[in-house]
Amino acid sequence: MQITAPKLKKFPLEDQLSICRELADFAREALEGSQPDGPHDRSGERMILAVWGRAVSTFDAVLLLGCGRYGDQVGMLARALFEAAVDAYWIARNPAESQRLATLHFRQTRLLVAENWNEHERRDGDPVLPLFDEDIRDRAELAKFFGSKGQKHWTRLGLPDRIAAVDELVPQEQEGELRARYENDNKLANLLLHGSPMALNDRINETNLGKATIQIGASAQHLANGLQHAYWSYQRLVHLVCQRRAPKAAPRVEELYILGWPLLQTITAPALKRAGRNGRCPCGSGRKVKDCHGRW
Repeated sequence: MQITAPKLKKFPLEDQLSICRELADFAREALEGSQPDGPHDRSGERMILAVWGRAVSTFDAVLLLGCGRYGDQVGMLARALFEAAVDAYWIARNPAESQRLATLHFRQTRLLVAENWNEHERRDGDPVLPLFDEDIRDRAELAKFFGSKGQKHWTRLGLPDRIAAVDELVPQEQEGELRARYENDNKLANLLLHGSPMALNDRINETNLGKATIQIGASAQHLANGLQHAYWSYQRLVHLVCQRRAPKAAPRVEELYILGWPLLQTITAPALKRAGRNGRCPCGSGRKVKDCHGRW
């Protein structure tokens, strides 16, 4: 018996990228040059802004790759955006501790990089990197915190523990949504990033003669999941930064998500048929099927 997958319905990629770009443009306009607002602990403020600053470029790269239908690569960057959002909320919850640990982690990295650089042969004129007495003195303490090679995350926590620590702070449509994002979309993105057998198999096309062809170049596979994961993660990060620095813009960030998130959904044709042309679209947009996913 041959199993046939149901036909999928989704908005055109151009429409999906457009709503992503609208969020990106609004966030940049609202936050560039913004000032702190409210009684937030300022010790972690620069770190949160630095996380957002990196995420701006990452989200821009997602949209650029999305235009070219590089689905695997969009998924890989979506993973970075998800972890950036989690880290930003962790910093917001633990501002003083974040600053303390980040300083210590920077010092250990500075020590390890200098030692590795200095012990290798250099070209004439290459400088010797300075070694700081305080780094050498505290080597054992730094290794205890982050591992002898700095292999632990700077918070000293794995991603699941950081997720658990910020679960009640991150806006979620239903209980457990943040954890579900980690268990589903982020783990898929992780498989793509690390070139898992699943990811490699996506590029292999078997023939009836026992031969195979290897696909190169852009592939739209995983693009829908990657865009969803990237958009969800970046919106949560922008929401946090707006609350702290541009609170008047925060409602618009929420409104953009409410309007844009349904456009990123992929709905099966049977689900649309069950809802009926005049029924509400299963994507959650509030529109009738014939005016939403049923149009395509």
